[in-house]
Amino acid sequence: MPEQNDKPILCMVRPEKDAMRDCVHLREQGFLAQPFPISERQIYPAISQIPEGLFRAVIYTSKHAIDSAHLRASTTAFCVGKGTAEAAKEAGFETVFQGPSDGAALADMIGEKCQPGQGDFFWPHGKDIRFDVAHALTQRGFRVAEETVYEMRLITALSSDQKSHLQFATSPVCFAVMSLYHLKHLEKLLEQAQIWHDKAKWHLLVLTKEMAEAAAPRWHDVSFCHLANRDAMLALITELLTQLETTNSPHES
Repeated sequence: MPEQNDKPILCMVRPEKDAMRDCVHLREQGFLAQPFPISERQIYPAISQIPEGLFRAVIYTSKHAIDSAHLRASTTAFCVGKGTAEAAKEAGFETVFQGPSDGAALADMIGEKCQPGQGDFFWPHGKDIRFDVAHALTQRGFRVAEETVYEMRLITALSSDQKSHLQFATSPVCFAVMSLYHLKHLEKLLEQAQIWHDKAKWHLLVLTKEMAEAAAPRWHDVSFCHLANRDAMLALITELLTQLETTNSPHES
């Protein structure tokens, strides 16, 4: 049984590695935050080593592809968003271009910085993709090789630790969810664990207004970011946890 505490608890519903990074950031500010992953990464068999200089650059639309593909770090990397760019730098890539937080805008940036016919690109990615970067660049005259290097598999049930943290929590519980796909699965897992009836004391934080509108009929309290990125989510979490701590703290006599 978790230790009882009056401070609100933040459950970060992201893959383990991403969730832990966010939780460390929040813990450094004095908040209670724990990873709450509901999907697991399965890395596909390693791709054959790519010869030096075969591609002019690699495209990363997810940080999970970086350590799944095992590419030489001497290759230039074009990355979606700040988190992916930071992960590429940590992996040893010396030349890293940080693009916007979506694949379409990254393709636009590559089209502005590069000219077709000066070398091929390589795009390692997950099984499920939101935007076909290869198709967008091919339409601009670029050549792009791609390979699926991992997939994210949804868990089939909450772990005993996840359930106990929710069942025995004595302070407000907040869920931070980054996609509608994961939100729907989270709701399914909570119902399956027979603790969905506790939703009246839970707070939900989501990335977009559209997610909030979809969740509103089923959740007691929903907040959304005004910018759809990680920094905006962390700012929203900080604001809500601070508000809940103030509301939940005992008044001094």
